[in-house]
Amino acid sequence: MSDVIPLKPRVVFLLNSLAGGGAERVMMTLLRHSEDRRAQYDIHLVLLDDEAHEAYSPPEWVTVHRLRTQGSLPKGLSAFLKLGRQLKAQYVLSFLTRANVINALSSRVLKHRAVISERANTSGHFKGLAGAVSKMLVRTLYPLADQIICVSGGIAEDLRDNFAISPSKLVSIPNPINREQITALAAEEPATALPAAPYVLAMGRFVESKNFSMLIEALSRSATSAHLVILGKGPLEARLKDEAARAGLGDRVHFPGFSANPFAYIRRAMAFVLPSNGEGFPNALAEAMTLGVPVIATNCRSGPSEILNEAASMPLDRMLEAKYGILVPVNDAAAMAEALDLYASADVRSAWAKKALTGAERYDLQATIEQYWTVLTLKQQDRNDAAFAA
Repeated sequence: MSDVIPLKPRVVFLLNSLAGGGAERVMMTLLRHSEDRRAQYDIHLVLLDDEAHEAYSPPEWVTVHRLRTQGSLPKGLSAFLKLGRQLKAQYVLSFLTRANVINALSSRVLKHRAVISERANTSGHFKGLAGAVSKMLVRTLYPLADQIICVSGGIAEDLRDNFAISPSKLVSIPNPINREQITALAAEEPATALPAAPYVLAMGRFVESKNFSMLIEALSRSATSAHLVILGKGPLEARLKDEAARAGLGDRVHFPGFSANPFAYIRRAMAFVLPSNGEGFPNALAEAMTLGVPVIATNCRSGPSEILNEAASMPLDRMLEAKYGILVPVNDAAAMAEALDLYASADVRSAWAKKALTGAERYDLQATIEQYWTVLTLKQQDRNDAAFAA
């Protein structure tokens, strides 16, 4: 890379890696639908880690730089500063905490406009000693960024109230939903055989925060005869299979593994269920709605109540029939079982499918991408438009 200043403003998209995950998928969606910006900007993608297996492929026209920092924040900062001095980028957009911290810190040296995106509820996302360190980094270094894009209003509230981030730094933009692509992928055949019986579907990494254990318990309490398909992989897979077997559901709970095309499974499900303890903006929930699938979600922070009820935060102690789907309290297997029973009726599911489609209309792909580029490249942000309403 030459040290010559580029003729066009240079934009860098900064990410930890392209391992499977919602943040990675969203950034690739943004890039794929930004090709029309090439005439105006020189666009680069910087990956802090060089993974052996990447779940997503960047567009061929994007210049990709793969650093080898092995998940290390100090190595990542050093490597990005070295590359940044060569790139001389004017704008850097980052996703995920490590990349966000590096973006904010390096902007003090490299003088680029640093826009970071917070994609999970910060207070609930970090646990233990490592989580305490991460929270300290957020509180100390996030204010160095020029703007912080939050994928839901609940995340913006959390950063404002619990991390003392100035409201003028915060703007809420939902994740882009590519309706056309999702519909086309949903028409394909699933990669593995489906249950012969009707099924509800959940998906995500098999970790505590996704709380698939509660969903399995709810199915055992429910009167429904539906099966449960859980897409994904993770460290708790063996435990979840054991829990299903001990609940007498060994033949009704299915674990097909990770799928590059979950939409083929979602479209054929009688309902989509999100049992999480915490989220940022749960892509799969909005995508299921886009396919006209009835949905159930826990009222976790952040995202579900905004997606299903247009409310950033709300107390909930029982099942709620919201505007576009069913909300249940977090970690409440009895309420989840009640919601599953409600969707046993085909007529009820048909009515909620129509509501889900109406709710999904709010997440227009091109409008969302335009918002990202406006915040990223605006030299002086109009606070009246961009600031999070206190």
